[in-house]
Amino acid sequence: MQIDNKKLFVTNLLAEARQEDVLSIQLSDQLNDGFNKAVFDALAEGLVVQDAKGEVIVYNRAAQLILGLTKEQLIDRNFLENKVKCFHEDGSSFSWDLFPAVIVARTGTSQTNIVLGWHHTDGNTRWININSHPIIEETGKLTGTVTSFTDITAIKAAQEEMKRSEEKLHSVVNSSKNGVFLIDRNYKILLVNEDAVNRQMIMSGVPRIHEGMCFLDILPEHRRKPVKDALDSVLRGQSVEYEIVYTKADNQDLWLLANYTPVRDKNGEITAICFTTNDITALKTNESALNKSEQRWKFALDGAGDGVWEYNFQTKESYYSPLYKNMLGFTDEEFQNEAYEWHSRIHPDDLKKITGIDKLYEDHAIRNHSVEYRLRSKSGEYVWVLDRGMLLEWTPDGRPLTLIGTHKNITEEKMREESLLQSRQRFSSFMANTPTLSWIIDENAIFRFLNVPYLKAFNLTESDIGKSVYDIFPRHVCDHFIENNWKVWNSGASIETIEEGVDPDGKAQLFHIFKFPLESENGLRMLGGVALDITQKVLLEKRLAEEQEKKKREIIQAIMNAQENERKELAYELHDNVNQILSSSRLMLEVAIEKPNISHEFMRRSLNYLQDAVTELRKISHSLIPGTLRDISLEAAIEEVVQNINATKKIKITYQKEIAHSGKAILPEIQLAILRIVQEQCNNILKHANATEASISLNIDSREILLLINDNGNGFDTVNTKKGLGLNNIFNRTAYYHGTIQLDSSVGNGCSLQIRIPLPA
Repeated sequence: MQIDNKKLFVTNLLAEARQEDVLSIQLSDQLNDGFNKAVFDALAEGLVVQDAKGEVIVYNRAAQLILGLTKEQLIDRNFLENKVKCFHEDGSSFSWDLFPAVIVARTGTSQTNIVLGWHHTDGNTRWININSHPIIEETGKLTGTVTSFTDITAIKAAQEEMKRSEEKLHSVVNSSKNGVFLIDRNYKILLVNEDAVNRQMIMSGVPRIHEGMCFLDILPEHRRKPVKDALDSVLRGQSVEYEIVYTKADNQDLWLLANYTPVRDKNGEITAICFTTNDITALKTNESALNKSEQRWKFALDGAGDGVWEYNFQTKESYYSPLYKNMLGFTDEEFQNEAYEWHSRIHPDDLKKITGIDKLYEDHAIRNHSVEYRLRSKSGEYVWVLDRGMLLEWTPDGRPLTLIGTHKNITEEKMREESLLQSRQRFSSFMANTPTLSWIIDENAIFRFLNVPYLKAFNLTESDIGKSVYDIFPRHVCDHFIENNWKVWNSGASIETIEEGVDPDGKAQLFHIFKFPLESENGLRMLGGVALDITQKVLLEKRLAEEQEKKKREIIQAIMNAQENERKELAYELHDNVNQILSSSRLMLEVAIEKPNISHEFMRRSLNYLQDAVTELRKISHSLIPGTLRDISLEAAIEEVVQNINATKKIKITYQKEIAHSGKAILPEIQLAILRIVQEQCNNILKHANATEASISLNIDSREILLLINDNGNGFDTVNTKKGLGLNNIFNRTAYYHGTIQLDSSVGNGCSLQIRIPLPA
């Protein structure tokens, strides 16, 4: 074969080795020609020719360099099959039976673009792209295979780098909280992240997204035209943004903020569109809730009558709501939105309450405030307000910007507080100064309140409030005390009782106690009590009872003594007067009998004596039980006594009376007592006073009897002079009828006796 024929053969062989059709190449001895060998070695691809048995017949230099094998290793099938570990792109092992040349030799079918990797002798992983074809004679017999391969390690590295870049891009895009689409100029989806896919899946009646589909196809029919218009605007270099709401499969609204932005290459040409969707459903929900909240807040403020104010720290601008101004009696026009309008109306005594608040906000010492003070209204009267404010906004550098707050009219509350405070002060003053002991106790026998008199009475301190009654008093006292408490709780009614106690020295005491139920507190029944120490009262009553008993005995004794004296007086009168008169009358009668001739004279004398006896007996009878009180009034009976004494010419007594009440309505016993007192005092004056004049005054009204008896006699020392029987009788009769007596006398100044006896109603 000539040289030109050799070149043509090799050229055809190489060309056919790169084709995917079945080769019909006649391999001849000329392949080993030096010229052909040179051509083989000049090729950049590796080239290996094997016979029908798979033995390597020829290979070029590129094959040895790409594979990194020696000549011996390259032609050693056993070495290639057992020592060289090859693997697929997915990392799985590439067995010898799957080598392209082996498959071609077995099947006669070409194997193209087979990618194979192995560990090169330099320690790195290498990748080659293999094409293997059969060599068939004209007779159709397969005589061998020719395999070409190209080192694609750099290409694989570039592909891996591109894959990693794409993965990074997808990772970045997928990590976005927004839905992201990359759309080409024909509206095809080049890239879509998971958020966009997931968001599309919850939509109703839309297809599932995948890369390569038309972006408009994923939209509802009514949205396609406006979106296409937006895409076209972006392709003209504009950016588009709007809010849109979709209905999800669960009939809930999905609010999206859609944004279209052009993507440009390095030459500034628009090559694609970046479309992002941000889920603003929560924001819209919050906006709606905020609007509703603001409406409710405004309604609540208006309903509560609270005025709203706002203050800007940086511009010093102020705002006051119409309700704020109306609270002070102003119209919206009359009250300017200026800080001085507010500040100039603060009560001078309250300025110190708000001075420095701005500074506290500026120093970040507070974030809100609440203070009560007075503002002067349009009428000139002061209105109490509760000023509450909070810092709403800050400047970018952290300074306070907007302060917002409310003013609430609390005038009525302050008046009630003042009234309550005064009431508490009065109550505290009352409880501290009342002579009664007051307390509050719960069902566990714990004192909740003790007033000052209680603390003083038992030598206690404020620290004893909160202690059990058993920690303070003896058990026997506490048991009775608690027993009565439960009577109140069980009945739900107040009780009045007498309880025993002990003073700090352990002496027994008696208390008049009122106990009453109070409202429960934290589930515990409460009881209030008021007590008055009646220990001294009881002792005095006992002593008074003893003295009254003694007085009664004295009265009885005086009555007995008076009766005895009256008997003596009666015996004396009967013996000395009546007896003598009757004796004289008897004598006259005896003489008349003996001397009949002169009997008439003696009988006349006897009759005179008998008349004197009758008169004397009548006087005695009147002195014992004056019949005049049965027949005449008290004042008339006293007048009879006065007339009888004046008839003796021993003393002159004047008698005055003023009767505003019928004497007959006075009990006979009382009338008799008054008459006896008059008789007794007149006898005392006649016997002891050596008086020349005396006066008696009797005044009777519906309430009492007032008797005054005065004389100008010797008088006596009322302190050192012992009362005689007559005065004792006067005092006892007066006391018996619950009257009062006043005796004024001194030596040489006469005597004045005043007696008051109350009349029954």
